[in-house]
Amino acid sequence: MLAQWFKKEEQPQEVKQEKKKTRMVVDPEAAAPALSAEEATAKNEAVLEKKLRDSLKEGPPHPQNMVTYDGTFRSAQRVLMDGNMAEQVDGLNVTMSRNVQNTMVTSKWLFGNPQMSHWELSLQMNGFSDVTSVSYNTLNRWQLMYQRMFRSGAMGVMQLLSQPQGDQNAGTFFALVQYPWVHGGVTALQYVKQQSVAVSHMQRLIRGVYVGSSLNFDPNTKATTVSYAASASNPSKTSSFAAEIKPHNGEWKVAYSRADWGTDQEMTAQLEYTEKRSGKMSLLSVGLRKQLIGGGVVNCVVSGFSKLRAVVEMPFGGDRAGLNQLMMSYSLQYDIPTGGLKQGVSFVL
Repeated sequence: MLAQWFKKEEQPQEVKQEKKKTRMVVDPEAAAPALSAEEATAKNEAVLEKKLRDSLKEGPPHPQNMVTYDGTFRSAQRVLMDGNMAEQVDGLNVTMSRNVQNTMVTSKWLFGNPQMSHWELSLQMNGFSDVTSVSYNTLNRWQLMYQRMFRSGAMGVMQLLSQPQGDQNAGTFFALVQYPWVHGGVTALQYVKQQSVAVSHMQRLIRGVYVGSSLNFDPNTKATTVSYAASASNPSKTSSFAAEIKPHNGEWKVAYSRADWGTDQEMTAQLEYTEKRSGKMSLLSVGLRKQLIGGGVVNCVVSGFSKLRAVVEMPFGGDRAGLNQLMMSYSLQYDIPTGGLKQGVSFVL
């Protein structure tokens, strides 16, 4: 009996380990306490103050991410290959780019129309807040560009162009100053030598909704015109709407864009009333941009049921552009009324 009693004392007592709760248990029957009107107002004010403090910590947005008057139709132009995206390669284009420290050296050969075939060399130097580029081609065209961004979100661009015109070279000067002097708004001043002076402002009303206007002055005719634009997008940035109207000549334009991230494709439809060779007429343009597996892109556009454009881009080799990757693109443009066809192949090494 004594031996059994001593054995029981020698055995250590088992320590019960508490099980950690892996999830929060909420009583569905317990209702949340009702807040009074004063408490609800104070809670909303606290949330808004926190959002304001967080936005102040982030600082001003990047100039390229701001919604400007000229960038109202940026998403639509990207799919429709219009505006700044309207470059059409005719013939064979071979481009080679290499980085040397903070300088990019680009050499381009274009073989097509004998009068437009040329070789171009460009240098682009990237600083911490500025970009300087210079280019020259065998058609005796020079270009010098300087761009600088500031901490306040402002941006300045200056560009000099020189190209042959008749027996002598003609120069063009372009300047742009963009400054976000009010919260949610951007003012831009543009000047093109002997062509136009424009002042525009784009202002955010509520989240995703912007309205703006542009004042243009033509120094040749001494005429002043005003145009208005508006854009809206949903919080997820999958749908956007843009519109512009020019009361002085009755022209207008509306565009709707939608992106489907599940299928990696973007669709755009644009309706405009503008001046053409046969007079003012309405044009409907529809475009589709599809991302392919492996980094390829297919872009098809039907413009005004009179022009068909298609571009196919396919990468080959590695995954680093400019080092071990070859990007090949094939572009086609077909004029339906005349039957004219333009084709181009581009290689980027």
